[in-house]
Amino acid sequence: MAPTSNKRTKAVARGEIDDFDSDDDADFTIDSSGPSGIHSHVALPAQLIDEPPAKRLRTSSVLPGSSESATTLSMDQTEAPPALATGDSDDMAQDAEEPEAGTSPPKPAKPQGASRYMVDFLEKFPVLIDYLLAGESHSAIDQPCSCAATRPGALRKILCFDCSYFEPCCSDCFLESHRNCPTHWAHRWKGQSFDKVDISELGYVFTFSHAHGAQRCPNGDYGDKKPLNFILVDTNGVHQTKAVFCACANHGKPEDRFTELLHCRIFPATVARPETGFTFGLLEDFHLQTLTSKKSPYDYIAAIRRKTCNAGPDLHEVPNPYVQFLRVQRVFRAVTAIKRGGQVHGIDRFFLNRPPGSVVVPCFVCPEPGFNVPDRYWIDIHEDFIHLVQLALMLDGHFGLQRFGKVDDPDDVSLLKGKGLFPLDELYNEYVRDVVANEEEASHKSSCSNFNAVEMQNRLKFRGCVISGVIAVECGRHCIFLSMVDLQKGERFANADYALMIALRRFMSSSLDRVKFFKRFITTYDVACQFEVHFGERIFKSFPDLAPIVDLINFLVPKMHLDGHKDKCKRWPYPREGIEQSWAESKQSGGSSRQMNHGHRHDTIIDFHNFWNWVKFELMEDYLESHLIDARVSLQGAIDHFFGLSISRGKENVVAWSKLSTEPRKVGSDWESVYRVSTKKLPSREAVYLSLVQSETKRSEAEEIVMKTQSVETQFLNTGLKLQERQRYLQRFKKSANTDSEQTTLARSRAALLGDLRQWRKTQLQIMPTLERLALESRLESAEVFVEREILYLPSDFNSTDRVKLGLQRLADLELRLREGEANDAVLALCDTIAHKMVLREVKKSNARGVTQNTRATKFIRGVEFKRAGHAAQYRKAREAVLELQNVKESANYPVLTEEDMYAKNAVNARELGDGSKTDGWIWRYGNLKGLDKDERDAFVIETERVQWFRAKADMERWMEEVETLEEEFRRLIRACRSMTDYWTQMSTEYDSATAPYLLSRSGDVTNPNCGYRVYALQKADMYRRIGVHAEKCFLDPKVGGAWPDEKEDINEFLRKRRPRLEVDWQKDGKDFEQLVGNEK
Repeated sequence: MAPTSNKRTKAVARGEIDDFDSDDDADFTIDSSGPSGIHSHVALPAQLIDEPPAKRLRTSSVLPGSSESATTLSMDQTEAPPALATGDSDDMAQDAEEPEAGTSPPKPAKPQGASRYMVDFLEKFPVLIDYLLAGESHSAIDQPCSCAATRPGALRKILCFDCSYFEPCCSDCFLESHRNCPTHWAHRWKGQSFDKVDISELGYVFTFSHAHGAQRCPNGDYGDKKPLNFILVDTNGVHQTKAVFCACANHGKPEDRFTELLHCRIFPATVARPETGFTFGLLEDFHLQTLTSKKSPYDYIAAIRRKTCNAGPDLHEVPNPYVQFLRVQRVFRAVTAIKRGGQVHGIDRFFLNRPPGSVVVPCFVCPEPGFNVPDRYWIDIHEDFIHLVQLALMLDGHFGLQRFGKVDDPDDVSLLKGKGLFPLDELYNEYVRDVVANEEEASHKSSCSNFNAVEMQNRLKFRGCVISGVIAVECGRHCIFLSMVDLQKGERFANADYALMIALRRFMSSSLDRVKFFKRFITTYDVACQFEVHFGERIFKSFPDLAPIVDLINFLVPKMHLDGHKDKCKRWPYPREGIEQSWAESKQSGGSSRQMNHGHRHDTIIDFHNFWNWVKFELMEDYLESHLIDARVSLQGAIDHFFGLSISRGKENVVAWSKLSTEPRKVGSDWESVYRVSTKKLPSREAVYLSLVQSETKRSEAEEIVMKTQSVETQFLNTGLKLQERQRYLQRFKKSANTDSEQTTLARSRAALLGDLRQWRKTQLQIMPTLERLALESRLESAEVFVEREILYLPSDFNSTDRVKLGLQRLADLELRLREGEANDAVLALCDTIAHKMVLREVKKSNARGVTQNTRATKFIRGVEFKRAGHAAQYRKAREAVLELQNVKESANYPVLTEEDMYAKNAVNARELGDGSKTDGWIWRYGNLKGLDKDERDAFVIETERVQWFRAKADMERWMEEVETLEEEFRRLIRACRSMTDYWTQMSTEYDSATAPYLLSRSGDVTNPNCGYRVYALQKADMYRRIGVHAEKCFLDPKVGGAWPDEKEDINEFLRKRRPRLEVDWQKDGKDFEQLVGNEK
């Protein structure tokens, strides 16, 4: 993943950005001329243009194929482009010069990028290099040591680069000063340069014991042959040192070495007779680095070895502790998860509904009875507020976390044994053998508009993999991982069932009654339309204990996958697909985890996703604050829009509509709803074509020859209309084809069109033989006329007199019907592109910042404008043909299309001033009136307005629910922090060795206020307390607008009082609306 700023990283974790988008760097090109190999083709900031050439960075000439000049600015790969990055405003203010007297003040400096700082550093290169070289030695080297008075002849020959402000000294002084820093390297002067040696080569011997600290054990044998050769790995390298274990009473046994090393904060590589150890500091450093950057143990140890020796043949002499480190870091991760999860302190007694022993970082904001939600919520909550007691889940498969089939340890299992995201191997393997392996592949066949994510993944791309990926469940609103299972044969519904059931059991470990507190479950899945078909049957068969809650689960298709589904699969409101952004982070670990043993892979994935969960929790306050503020603004806009729409539609209509049921109803094979127009009045050109072919097919057998002829004629005319579409496209494309690549595309398109046109001409001579002369003339003129200008000589290209002479009346009738369908298509497509442009313009206005983002947004808008012009031209051409074929000059069914007719009120934002006095163009009602009598026309207009009103009402209600949900989530976050503070405080003073899950002989004396068990618990309690206090302060801030119900206040009344007015006051709001319209007039 490309490096990102802290702000962007936080935004992704908060869910404001659906995914890490690699297209953000699309405007950068790769150039091998610089040290980093990365350059950006952007304009040089104006501040640099005014500087002398010596101060500027290297620039290049005009970009190939571009008509505008540009410069190439050398950049480091991790820096933002100058056109996007913003400099420090304080620094800019300090650098600004005061204007001279009598002169106008200079214009404020524009924000600058990294180039400004690079120029400053470039000038300091000589100083930087000078100090780097000076730091390679010291002027006092080989001078008498400060101890020379007591040690005659002692010289300063040892230097330490691990210490700050260290003065060179003799070896004896070095040992004395480094008694407590035994892992610092000694740089020993050898006359002209330094040797980097371990402190043991100066005579130091480690003493590993419980009681002696940095002092030698009085009973230890420190003779020349007695100290043990010990490999100690720290963050500054691999040390081959000397060590002696404590030989005092009760500490001299070989089995004591394990605990003696741990007491010295050294993690032994083995339990029995360890000869290699890793400092806790090293393990903590690697743990944090691998969590944040997904660095593999192999790469980390390779870097540590190079810290020991980074060049020369001595590098091969450095021990490689990779194998030992691989197992040690895995154990360290597991015990750290157990410690942080509160399992050592017995936290399970506070969470009776969670699986025992769980180390998964939970979602602190999702509703959990007795933890972050008062019990009275679940008992007293009214149906109007069911959205506050529902659980949202996201289900999705990911194929970036595979596992290769190779020779490994078959007995390797997870150290967490089902306490993490993955289930117990014994249970899941049995389920895979009995259920997954026997699941029929046909059950995954999708009938949904060419979208089949499940089937597409079952390909040869998983050859060599014993695990093809994972399927996980996250909470649907906060992207916290809840459960995960492995996939064996691609993505199977049976795998998804198991993952979903694990997530649900997290809320009902003790009793199913607890999960019934949830009034509804909302579950998203990219193939939800297929997954839910037999979901109940599968659950009744494999998970009978969860069968009672099947009816509470509602499945939806998330936003990102809607385009691949049929309309019947699209259930509004469309849930977002936050789990995809989680996979963008998870995929980084796939390169290393796919090579691991089974258990090691599980432990690693659990650790990575636990960290993801924790970061989401840390940023939860920011997420809730920003989303709640935005939701309040959107709610007010939706209310204003709905009120204005209601008043403009009239009280009589609104009252009648309010009595209608919003429940969908099935009519025949289709579903009808107040949220959509019941029928489509406009046949498309393809529908007209199909209707013509079918009607011809139904003719009598006696007219079989005529039937075939007519079918060919219809096909011939339909192809001609498509060729005209391509001609118009090339005419528009030619106007904007400026670059070499665009000219090449234009030439290829012309050649393709010419070939298809010549083939079509052959059919034309058979169907329209009277046009042979004209076709010949057209062929002769084609050398001088571009193919997009060539006349096709369809019936509409002739006047009525010529059509009679040429015998084209039958073809004219067929073309007329096709042209009507073409006009319908064009107008509907025109409406779609106008609405699309509205959205893009608002997105650009709200989100585009800087040159790059604005350029990209403008490019998309221009693309839509290009399509809009094409649809308008298509309608005008179809209208011209219809009028010619009908031999009329005007037609009420086909009005003239002007720019004003393509106006529409902005459907993206709330109503704007003046909207009430404006009317949308006729295209928004076109076709709905064609072929209908007056009553039918009025009914259809009313139906369209009704759908618009119901959708506006639904928008308003959903935003109201969103505000209420975000407020309640803020309260849950605060309650959760309070609960965790109380739990950890209580656990700090409670430890019973008889019932504790882990026996603690050194840290479990809670009577000692300094014992580690107690101190750690109180640190955790203080952390949650501070998070909760800060979150509550933010929630009650006036700009956020949060509030708490009184202890005894009815929760339903509290929520109702906070709701804005959603009913139209016809007297008051009507007068306001009339006054607004009058002012606009």
